[in-house]
Amino acid sequence: MKKAILVFITVVFIGVLFGLSLSPLDLKDAPLTEQLLREVEYRNSLVRSYSWLPTTPSALPIAPDVFLEDTDWEFDFAPYITGTTPLDSLQIGWSQSSFFTVSAPYPLQPFKLRFTPVLDFFGTRPMWITLYRITNGELSGPVSKGINITVTNQPDLPTFHFPTVNTPGNVGSGYVYQVIEDSPTGITLNFANIVKIYDGSSYTIYVTQTAFPNKVEVIQNPSNDKLVTFIPIPDYHGRQHFIVTAVENLLGGATQHVSTTFSIDVVNVNDPPVIDSYWPTNDPTYAAQSTSITIDQDDTVAFGVIASDVDGDAIQEPLYYTWTLEGEFNGVPFSRIESTTNTLNYTFNVPVFYVLTCEVRDRIDNSGYAVTHVWNVTVSPIGPWFDPYGTNNIGTFSTTQNITLSTPGVDNTSIYYYATAVPPVVPAIGSLAEPMLYSGPINIPVPPQDYVFTITAWFTHPTLPTSQHVTQIYNMTGKVELPHFVEAPGIIPSNVNYPVEIVSSLAGASIYYSYNDGPWTLYNAGTGIAVPPHTVARLRAYAAKAGWDDSEVTAEHVYDVRRKVIFTAPTLNTVPLPNIDGNYCVCLNDAVVVDFVVPATIPPDATVYYSINGVVSVYNPADFPMDVYSSSTFQWWAEYTAADPDYFASEVFTYNIPILNRTRMTYWGSGNDSVFNPPQGTYTTAQNVFINTQTLPVGAPIYYSLNGAPYQLYNGGAILVNADATLEVYAEAMPITTTLNSLHHTATYTITGTLPTPVISPDGFPAVSMYEDNVSVSITLPAGDPRWAAANIYYTYAQFPADPPVPDASSTLYNGAFTLTQGHWRVRAVAILNTWNSSAVATQNYFIKFLPQVTFMPTDEVHYNSINVQMFS
Repeated sequence: MKKAILVFITVVFIGVLFGLSLSPLDLKDAPLTEQLLREVEYRNSLVRSYSWLPTTPSALPIAPDVFLEDTDWEFDFAPYITGTTPLDSLQIGWSQSSFFTVSAPYPLQPFKLRFTPVLDFFGTRPMWITLYRITNGELSGPVSKGINITVTNQPDLPTFHFPTVNTPGNVGSGYVYQVIEDSPTGITLNFANIVKIYDGSSYTIYVTQTAFPNKVEVIQNPSNDKLVTFIPIPDYHGRQHFIVTAVENLLGGATQHVSTTFSIDVVNVNDPPVIDSYWPTNDPTYAAQSTSITIDQDDTVAFGVIASDVDGDAIQEPLYYTWTLEGEFNGVPFSRIESTTNTLNYTFNVPVFYVLTCEVRDRIDNSGYAVTHVWNVTVSPIGPWFDPYGTNNIGTFSTTQNITLSTPGVDNTSIYYYATAVPPVVPAIGSLAEPMLYSGPINIPVPPQDYVFTITAWFTHPTLPTSQHVTQIYNMTGKVELPHFVEAPGIIPSNVNYPVEIVSSLAGASIYYSYNDGPWTLYNAGTGIAVPPHTVARLRAYAAKAGWDDSEVTAEHVYDVRRKVIFTAPTLNTVPLPNIDGNYCVCLNDAVVVDFVVPATIPPDATVYYSINGVVSVYNPADFPMDVYSSSTFQWWAEYTAADPDYFASEVFTYNIPILNRTRMTYWGSGNDSVFNPPQGTYTTAQNVFINTQTLPVGAPIYYSLNGAPYQLYNGGAILVNADATLEVYAEAMPITTTLNSLHHTATYTITGTLPTPVISPDGFPAVSMYEDNVSVSITLPAGDPRWAAANIYYTYAQFPADPPVPDASSTLYNGAFTLTQGHWRVRAVAILNTWNSSAVATQNYFIKFLPQVTFMPTDEVHYNSINVQMFS
């Protein structure tokens, strides 16, 4: 191994000195292993006259100096050489490296080396630096130093490398690409072959156009954003410039980007012109290349075409128009140019078929492209003649007409027609589903009313187009029918003017009338003919309309208008009021009180009548109010016969009083106005409640419910109420006498009792003989009925020998504890609550800082034997 290391060192020196390659021994970039460093150190120790200082760095550069990627870096090794040998007799050598190019560029500083890293390299790599002496052309005394040299990464922006190949029709040279106009696939660039990154792991491509509107569609492949396709829009040619940006993703989420430009030339290809619009009958979408029109003979038609050159070179080479008319005249075909502008006005005098073609060309020498539009023109001959001609809404025909049709000057024709009548006449003539072949005069009858008869006719010919359709209108009239009186004549009751209306079945007719043989007057349909009250009018009428014969005069209509009594509806008042169904519900043997407010009549001396169930009476105010016990019907009206027998009676007003009877329950009486005994109220003890069983009619079943429970039949016995309760009872209906259950009767009972004895705290004598401190006395009621909480406690107290009175509602109301001081005290308390029995009186005796009196046992009295007397307090 030692021999191999020595050979390595020697070869290194020779390689540096003479430029020999180290690759045969594979010693390039040899690592600084521990074994190799020890061997080199040993070999260095054999040289005595010079060496490397111990401070010679084994790692370069020395901070803060930095050796940056893609940048030359220099280091002077002279300060680290020591020994007795002059420096000018020494030379420096270095091992070869795959990562650096080493040179000594300064002759006056032979130990200053320049390290040039290979492009884009960064990292740490070993190198060997060797001092040696050359004597008589031979190497001697090598002293080597292993050094790790670190190149610091410096982020490199992405770079673009566009192709420079030249493929005709596809890729141009450098940064300009080519694509043919209207290419459906365009050109696709793979930026993976164009962009190079150095520091990141991935990058993203963004492409934008520099001009707006965009003339080239940019499509980025969704699965591979490096593939970008460029498709020019239809008909565009020219150069479009683009900006492409590469965004490189660095460690830690950082990014860096760089942009450049390139261009795409869309090579022009000649396109045919485009017809943008034309007339007549323009198709906005220009889906059709030909148009069919039908015109009448001698019509002048304006034709026109507006076209554009999508190549945009119309300024240098304008569009050229040629209008060609083709057809056949007297069996001889013809074709001629009519115009070389973009419009043509032409009068079609001959009724034949024509083909008119407009050609638009973009080159005058026919080398370019052309587009055409064709009109197929049908010229219809003048239509049939009518005899007589119609009025076309001017004038009328009041007699039957026979219309003949002909085609003067044109033989061998077939005439067709449609006939309509509005409104239809009898027999009806409506729109025909198929045209009728003319075979003779067309009859138009005299109508029962005016109407419009329309005939549309045309003819066909074996060699000519179908003729024009000619329409004539015939306004037909006749004799106006008799007018009609709407109101029937006769005797008519009315206190105001009676209007008589007259109508005519003929729309637009005027009506004239005579009043009692007076002059003929124009009838006003808005007001009619007013016949005053108490008047006899004799009326006649006839109807007239321009263009029509007047109607006959009607027979005489006689209207005898007589007055009648004015009497408005009386106002009904009842007790009780009806229920929601309009019925009056009362108990058996009870009545509905009925009263009417009767208005005055016109005239005031007319007689007012009323009837009850058909029994008629003259109204007397003393008759009302009136008790009604069963269902009845009232009718009211007024008549006037005393002064003028020509008066009619007034209207009749009817009022129904439907009465329904209830079963009645009986009160107990003697101050008990209820069906319950005892009556409802508050009681301190439980109650036995009875229900009065007397009913009208007699024997009606009675049902009761206690506290909302289901109803049950009452048998006459007592109902125990020992707590707060509600009783509800009713008597059942007894058909046919009564049809309704009785009213429901309800009673509410509150059962209380005696309040408990209050509790006086704390305990007094004898439970506690004496208290040595003041005593705070409180009084409460025991827990129990929650209603006790509303009770008031009243108390009294006094100091011996006084005795406090028995407390009552006039005593002190207890509102909180009170304090007793030194002495012999007696406290009494009672609880009081309205509707409750007051409680028993509670008593407590307190000895406070005061001994009770001595008690002798037995008590003092006469004894006939010796006794033992005990005393205690």
